[in-house]
Amino acid sequence: MKYLCLVHYAESEVYDGLSQQEWKALVGQCLAYGEHVRSSGHFLGGNALLPVDTAKTVRARGTGVTDGPFAETKEQLAGYYLFESRDLNEVIRVSSGIPPARLGSIEIRPVEGAPADLPPTSPVATRPRFLCLLHGADRTVSIDAMVSSAPTSLVPLAGLRIATPYSATTLRVRDGRVGLQDGPASAPVPPLDAVIAVEADTMDPVLAWAGTLPVAPGGGVEVRPMRDLLAE
Repeated sequence: MKYLCLVHYAESEVYDGLSQQEWKALVGQCLAYGEHVRSSGHFLGGNALLPVDTAKTVRARGTGVTDGPFAETKEQLAGYYLFESRDLNEVIRVSSGIPPARLGSIEIRPVEGAPADLPPTSPVATRPRFLCLLHGADRTVSIDAMVSSAPTSLVPLAGLRIATPYSATTLRVRDGRVGLQDGPASAPVPPLDAVIAVEADTMDPVLAWAGTLPVAPGGGVEVRPMRDLLAE
């Protein structure tokens, strides 16, 4: 089974609370963890995200673009991993090693169906990359149809429909101990239903396309730039 693991932490505590040396150590641990899960065969994809002050949200019904994330939460989305695992117990074991799990939480959501059928793309970013987070996505529209609607100015990298928040398991690591709770790390309304990663020259064409994606009234699409940990 495939699982999307959403990494959350309180940005104010991490960015203000860690020294530059501690931040670089955390980045090094994340890179080492990435190599570990690649070698174990669990890793299917993942990226870190820039802080939420770089986010923009396109609201449903043509209500325009706003600065910031779709919803204010105590912990902010900092990145994600896509894993292939036998079952929930195995993905819990694998994701408990994510270094920021000791600073925040890991929300584990099963992936519904198959990921969007995408052409091969280079693992090395040649242009900026963005993650589109669809809140209140129309579940009658397939993820393939959403991805195929992208204009030629964008290169789709990944597209996933994820199970409802009721299926979520949230993991935290404190003092070396793994704690679990049912439900998501945060519960915006409407909930996060799908994610699509794209490559584009700038955010503007991504926002224009995000405004065409099918979301319910009250929903929207949050667009987050990805960050390059290798450059930090």
